[in-house]
Amino acid sequence: MSQTAVCAYQRFIIIDDDRINNIVSKFVVLKYCKDADLHIYTDPEAALSYIQEINNDSLDQLNTLVFLDINMPRISGWEFLEALGQTNLSRTKQFTIFITSSSIDPSDIKRAQDHALVSGFFSKPLTFEHLNKI
Repeated sequence: MSQTAVCAYQRFIIIDDDRINNIVSKFVVLKYCKDADLHIYTDPEAALSYIQEINNDSLDQLNTLVFLDINMPRISGWEFLEALGQTNLSRTKQFTIFITSSSIDPSDIKRAQDHALVSGFFSKPLTFEHLNKI
């Protein structure tokens, strides 16, 4: 897809405990889509609360692209997805979730491919090429 298609996502949420990776991801997203509404969370539980909040806001209709790390200390990306799946997401089509990970474990990639809430898997760091593939 073209750069314009990615910018069809008005909001980007990055959930990763690695602050350096978050700086890189912020640079890539804002360089690719300068008007992005960008939210970065190092705490997955705070991100989950934010997603629930915007899901409950009937006026919020922004398409949201989520980049989720799987290896985090408090709760893993998999646990985050499990908690997200237990919430009442009334507008799940509004959220598109991609796993971003430094893991090259084929079982992580397979698990991401098989997960109902996940649209894909990218190896870190986030790049322009990843955004072009969306």
